Amino acid sequence: MRRKMATGKSRWKLKKTGIRFTQGEASFGVFDGHGGASAANFAAEHLHTNIREKLAWDDSNVQKAVRDAYLKTEEEFASRNCDDGARSGTCCVSALVFKGSLIVSNVGDCRAVVSGDGVTKTLTTDHLPSVTSEKERIVTNVSTCAQNRPHDCGHYINTQYTNKHAHFVSQGGYVDCYHGIWRIQGSFAVSRSIGDRHLKQWVIAEPDTRILPISLGPEFLILASDGLWDKVSDQEAVDVARPLPVGKAESHANYRLHDHLMEIPVNLALD
Repeated sequence: MRRKMATGKSRWKLKKTGIRFTQGEASFGVFDGHGGASAANFAAEHLHTNIREKLAWDDSNVQKAVRDAYLKTEEEFASRNCDDGARSGTCCVSALVFKGSLIVSNVGDCRAVVSGDGVTKTLTTDHLPSVTSEKERIVTNVSTCAQNRPHDCGHYINTQYTNKHAHFVSQGGYVDCYHGIWRIQGSFAVSRSIGDRHLKQWVIAEPDTRILPISLGPEFLILASDGLWDKVSDQEAVDVARPLPVGKAESHANYRLHDHLMEIPVNLALD
């Protein structure tokens, strides 16, 4: 599933793939594009095919196979010529049911949560410049702090960022915080994605992957972009989804996820 931007509004499209699975296998994904639709469209078309091909070749190391599939999708998109190709990118989360396991991977801030008896378990990690490991990967040598106040660098790392402004630079680039939001090169708020060739020196397409045995009995899985998670907590999403009848969905409908938070318009169209 991927989100497209049209006239300032989010439009969701549910797409069937042509991938052939054996009995008991299935794949799902959410692709949240930015800087144009090219990267999201391309990843939605090719990522799951690449994952399946890598696993068909060698499924002895599932995490490596998924990693190689993400990187292959990245390389294939980078080789294409399209109007928005240089700046188009997409965050994504994928889920594959394969040989009795649930394989969940992501890049960026798309997230997967699973419910077990109504208790939420988050299966992914948001890839943001504010995450210490991501910041350290991007900025290997902290050398400068905004306003020429090096003694403040530790302060901004270890305290709340609201209404603060600091940035950390290395020879290659910098991570900047302003009004509580960390950004790469002063503009980009996620640290991993497919596409975004102009930032590829720092924004990588290598996913985090988690494998959960289906035998553990998860009730259901929620895959969504930051459009949901910025407004609704993981547990709130599970609490709303859990009472819904299994297998039923309505097209062109509004689902109230939380009475006092937000209402998300959902526009579904089957290809």
